[in-house]
Amino acid sequence: MHYEIFLYLISDCFIGGTDILAWKDVGSASSQYISGLSLELTNITSKSPVYYVSMKAENGAGILSSQAVTSTPIVVVPEDKAGKTLFLVHFTA
Repeated sequence: MHYEIFLYLISDCFIGGTDILAWKDVGSASSQYISGLSLELTNITSKSPVYYVSMKAENGAGILSSQAVTSTPIVVVPEDKAGKTLFLVHFTA
């Protein structure tokens, strides 16, 4: 089994998203660090921008999920050191 992820942001409610990371094969481990991202801080008052990670899994037969599972909204705060972010993604079955 291996996983593919897609990272995008939404900067205004209901206006669509901006791709940050196209679909990427991240291997078979259930936790992954994604380095080299430059993520903008989230304005907590306006709650913008927020980020989402979508994930697909390939099973033992080599069939990739047709439907992605998407995270809840992710905010970036100053403690995350925007511009130097290592993004941890943890998958659960």
